[in-house]
Amino acid sequence: MHSAHASTAFQGPFQPPSQGALEPIVRMDKAGVVHARSGRRIVSQISFELAPGRCLGIVGESGSGKTLLCRAMLGLLPRGLKAEGQIRFEGMDMIHASPEAARRLRGQGMGFILQHPMTAFDPLCTLGSQLAETLQEKLGLSAGDAGAAARQSLSRLGLPERVMASYPHQLSGGQLQRCMIALALALKTRLLVADEPTTALDAQNQLEALTLFRRLKEEAGTTLLFVSHDLGAVQMLADSLLVMRRASAWSRARLRASSTNPGIPTPSTLWQPAWPSPGASARPSEAGMPDSAPFLDVRALCKSYPDRQASRFWRKALRPVLSGVSFQARRGEILGLLGESGSGKSTLARCLLGLERPDSGAVLFDGMPDQAWRKARRGAVSVVFQDYATSVNPGFTVREIIAEGLRAAGTATCDEAAAAAALMDKVELPARLAGCLPHQLSGGQLQRACIARALASAPQFIVFDEAVSALDVSIQAQILDLLQAVKGDMTYLFITHDIQLATLLCDRFLLLRQGVLEDEVDCRHLDLAASPYLAKLVDATVLFASDYRGRPEALSANLHESPAEKMPAGASPDPSPTAKPQAKEAQP
Repeated sequence: MHSAHASTAFQGPFQPPSQGALEPIVRMDKAGVVHARSGRRIVSQISFELAPGRCLGIVGESGSGKTLLCRAMLGLLPRGLKAEGQIRFEGMDMIHASPEAARRLRGQGMGFILQHPMTAFDPLCTLGSQLAETLQEKLGLSAGDAGAAARQSLSRLGLPERVMASYPHQLSGGQLQRCMIALALALKTRLLVADEPTTALDAQNQLEALTLFRRLKEEAGTTLLFVSHDLGAVQMLADSLLVMRRASAWSRARLRASSTNPGIPTPSTLWQPAWPSPGASARPSEAGMPDSAPFLDVRALCKSYPDRQASRFWRKALRPVLSGVSFQARRGEILGLLGESGSGKSTLARCLLGLERPDSGAVLFDGMPDQAWRKARRGAVSVVFQDYATSVNPGFTVREIIAEGLRAAGTATCDEAAAAAALMDKVELPARLAGCLPHQLSGGQLQRACIARALASAPQFIVFDEAVSALDVSIQAQILDLLQAVKGDMTYLFITHDIQLATLLCDRFLLLRQGVLEDEVDCRHLDLAASPYLAKLVDATVLFASDYRGRPEALSANLHESPAEKMPAGASPDPSPTAKPQAKEAQP
């Protein structure tokens, strides 16, 4: 933690009033979201009360309505949707509040951390100007004070000074996420709605961000609505839990350390697949891959970008991003690339894909220079991007998104619909979704469409750039199973900041730190890895403690519960008895 900066943030610990005097700062009573025209309910019958200085964790499968519930709270529902029931913040009716009143409240009384940081910032303005402008408008600070507050808040999240002069496209997803968290912390709102705020962060930065959230709650008395699919993060922050399933509240619980009721269903048994513990290999011991010439050979790769802050009129300064990176990958291998936010993972991927030219070094495929190899084999390299929401054309249907991959590889035929249908079947995407637009799909469904597009060109090499980091754990497990099923003899480069995912899927993974390749780790022999950086990542990983169980209790006297929500102890919410729990993706 950056204690030198964090220690000045709060003026003494927050002292909550006595339990009897606590007035809820947030109250929902049978709240929901419906289509304005059809009246079809998307989220229904959500009721809870949240006292000042408390944190409510909201968990649920992809498409269960978590984000829409938060947007209804803030008055930011998409066009065509409207809220119903009662949603109150400090007694104010948020459903019937005027747009101007809700706008004044956002950023002063309520703060919001968006799930997709790339869509939250203006691509034409620097991060520093955007943060300072918001602080000026919401807190009434002068330009100088707003800039200083923005720098201090960014520093608390471990971001360097150059971020202030950077544009959004020049930062990684994890760095942009930390910028959003920094802005929320600087505003010091009474309620902070955080929608998946740590999904793009590596273990070390996630731990630091969660610690800041906890200090904000305990010392400043900030109330938190914390949405996440990471049960370890929720456990670290939340006082109570709201479990959403199929667009409604499945259960509510107060979180407390207890192992006296092991028969009570808990989130860990519902959504957490059997991930391996960090540092423990889940890959089966293979009798050694045959020794052969490497399919991918990266030699002393270097890449730098201009450093605007260090540059002068007479001298152009460069900031190194990759420094002498060398490694090899065999055909059919799943090679992981692990590193902290901003370590150069995405830049390395762009160099391998030909989207960036390295300053020096070489990339060889089958012994040929990468440019000549890609030219001779059009469509042999493909990619699944980190942010599935912004990597597709919002006006394209699923069929058109997949056909885009066919055209890019020069393999488009007169019957694109049949080819797209075959690919949809390959990635287990229902045929009825072919005519749907991206916003009508859940995260897991849209990512399947992106994988189908990547497979459309029959590639030999696919880069998965944080392809599952924004999905909940049950959908992650389904996507990883899918990647194994369709792999064949393709080679994967699987970029992630999650050591558990790397251990589960990959044969080997590379550790990249500040642009330097620190170590290569065989997933079958993790106990032999001696990298101090790997040990640091393992120690910082936030896990869901198996003996930490939720005891179902009413959060308030007037909670609404439908009969379907009341379940006997030990019962499973899914009537189908399966060995591995899997959540069904929401239907459009």
